[in-house]
Amino acid sequence: MARTIFIGMDQASGRNSDFGVAIIEPDTLQIIEAIQFKPRVPKTSPVELRIIDITQQIDAFLTPVIDECIRANIHIVAATEQFIMRGKGGESLAWAVGAILTCFPCNPDYVTFIRVNNLYAKRNAFGSGKADKSQVLSGLINVFGGNPDSVSFLQQLGQDGKEDAIDAVSIALGASVKYRLEAAKVVSSHKTKTKSNKSKK
Repeated sequence: MARTIFIGMDQASGRNSDFGVAIIEPDTLQIIEAIQFKPRVPKTSPVELRIIDITQQIDAFLTPVIDECIRANIHIVAATEQFIMRGKGGESLAWAVGAILTCFPCNPDYVTFIRVNNLYAKRNAFGSGKADKSQVLSGLINVFGGNPDSVSFLQQLGQDGKEDAIDAVSIALGASVKYRLEAAKVVSSHKTKTKSNKSKK
């Protein structure tokens, strides 16, 4: 079975918001990277310019990662946060998701896209969809507790106030759980159909 890494993205929903991206490998409890991008354009800039800036930063960060994964035959599951927001915030969010999609190759053999509900990500990290930022961090430290490097990484993110990067880790973790549950359902369904077909013969 090919290795699988999970990329979680906490897209910015407001004009001044940062943008978090994290890459994890749950099988080894490894946080490969977690980074928080800051807008490089003035606060008064139109949303369109801000989205272009985000796209450029994500593309520069993720393209080498994706290229390396393709060369090493590593499957990528990329997840964005599914969060419904009305008005300008929701419109900005939709732009951000579109920006993400432009940064990935369209080869389905290497990249799978899924959406992860905000509450689902928190529940997998801490056990409650109502967890606050500090609880999400403590939950992630517990989940990745078997890997001291990942724990140190998370603690440093907390000390540096990189909340969006931490959220991106929780989204990647939620994606890994959701992806594997869906895969298990497919396998289970296939086995059930196989048994049913055999019983009919």
